[in-house]
Amino acid sequence: MVLLNDLTETRRLQDQLARHERLSSLGRMVASLAHQIRTPLSAAMLYASHLADPEQDLGVETRQRFAGTLKERLHELEHQVRDMLVFARGELPLSDRVTPKALFQALQQAAQAHVQGHAVRWQCDSHLGELLCNRGTLVGALLNLIENALQASDGPARLKVHLFRRERSLHLCVSDAGIGIDADLLGRLGEPFLTTKPTGTGLGLAVVKAVVRAHQGTLRLRSKVGRGTCVRVELPLIDGHSVEGV
Repeated sequence: MVLLNDLTETRRLQDQLARHERLSSLGRMVASLAHQIRTPLSAAMLYASHLADPEQDLGVETRQRFAGTLKERLHELEHQVRDMLVFARGELPLSDRVTPKALFQALQQAAQAHVQGHAVRWQCDSHLGELLCNRGTLVGALLNLIENALQASDGPARLKVHLFRRERSLHLCVSDAGIGIDADLLGRLGEPFLTTKPTGTGLGLAVVKAVVRAHQGTLRLRSKVGRGTCVRVELPLIDGHSVEGV
């Protein structure tokens, strides 16, 4: 006797439940996000009004500084909206095929404005295979790790971003020499709404975990108080041709 159980409906209900739980969590943070969005939005509107006011006699340096601050506030808004959408959606279409080198270069370009004034060592040791991914969202998640590492340091930060291959997996490590994370808190990092930042939403690392999980990957954290933190993302590779080194 052979018994066959159709789990299609069960899987569908599990997916629906997971989505409802994410939406419920998202609903609980609406008030907090409204406050977080209002702050950079108000600043952006203020600087935009100064730039647009013909009666304002702004010098070139002041105008450039206002424009730079306006751009930073708009970037902060875009970042928060992206995090909300990724967290609520919970899944991603993996329609891009990129080489390790292309991913590394895209991350370098995205991080360029963020790492100015900091000491960052970029090292790419993987030039084989391809990654099936959602390029924009994955780069955004990895950039989130770099931003976290920068914020973990008092003053100019010292970071290392290292991309390498182990068998059929692509590893990307972001290491900092910051203040480190207490062991009790380290085990809880990635929980939605858990944050140590006074103005944080607690979604950053939760979104990174969701993006990595959507790419069939894993995320690992190691940290020592006073010595720094290392975050490692492991992603599966598909076969591809070798490319030139960085």
